[in-house]
Amino acid sequence: MTEIIDAYKKTAVNLLDDPDNPKALVTQYALLATQRKTPAQLAIAKRAAQIAPNEFVAVHNYGAALMRAGMDSLPVFRTALELASPDQKAMCLHHIGLAHHDRGEYQTAL
Repeated sequence: MTEIIDAYKKTAVNLLDDPDNPKALVTQYALLATQRKTPAQLAIAKRAAQIAPNEFVAVHNYGAALMRAGMDSLPVFRTALELASPDQKAMCLHHIGLAHHDRGEYQTAL
């Protein structure tokens, strides 16, 4: 746990220097996502996706944050799929299935 807190603090310092650093925002989200759900997770993931709309990890993390918050994540995961490299497509399709499941679209989810 202290390793996560230390990494969080280091990333937070980086964000103070450059609040629009997409890599630092993605890292910050990843660290926060290991803990219980908080509003900060969604805000950080959204900001990273806004700053780096063509970066798969930033967009996919935003979809994951929306899903964790109980919000509709399907459009974001579809955007992430367009950005996904071949080795990322299976993970993205899995999350699209989960998003359909969350909508109650069970056949489509399968």
